[in-house]
Amino acid sequence: MVMLIVNYDGVWEDVDFNPKAIFLLAVTPKDTLKTLSDKICDRFGLNCDAVDMKPVVSIDATHLTGSVKGVLLIASAKDGDSKIYPLAFGFAASKCKGSWTWFLSELKKGIGSPQDLVIVSDRHRGIISAMNEVFPYAQHVFCVFHIAQKFRRSSKNRSLAREFFYNACYKHRRDECDIDLQQMAACNQRYYNDVMKIGVDKFTNAYCPKIGTR
Repeated sequence: MVMLIVNYDGVWEDVDFNPKAIFLLAVTPKDTLKTLSDKICDRFGLNCDAVDMKPVVSIDATHLTGSVKGVLLIASAKDGDSKIYPLAFGFAASKCKGSWTWFLSELKKGIGSPQDLVIVSDRHRGIISAMNEVFPYAQHVFCVFHIAQKFRRSSKNRSLAREFFYNACYKHRRDECDIDLQQMAACNQRYYNDVMKIGVDKFTNAYCPKIGTR
């Protein structure tokens, strides 16, 4: 078993380097930072310099493929210059509702409950359920890239339909957005219907002005 030995002096050096960071660790033995096992589940880190961040947070997850298995849950935002800002990360066993509920709950402790909060995700069912529980007041919107990937490679006029879809997403006027959506429907009615089932307020700037700050 891989074991990580942490020196107390080293821990305090980390605190001095980034005094606003928050770390939540499951430690062994209890109440000490002497020894940490290679179990990574339920570990969380938050960068609290995010006070100046825009209230739009993107969340996602990726599987760990090394010697330690599990998933890495991440949250990012943008600063005042629209630069991507690493906000928080966490380790969990899987991308289930329980993992996302834990991650979002810890995130909420760090950023609070801003009423204008927008959270962007890939429409994972676990995220949707956790959002309803932890951030029921937040605007939950969906990543246009993940939506576009649902266009099958063999579909009719796939590339052109996807181009109109992207155009519609980033238009700020509803009439211009509607024109692109209509052109998308003309290319592929089936996928137009699928996209409209999601709801235009979930992926377009025109119908969800808050997304425009992303």
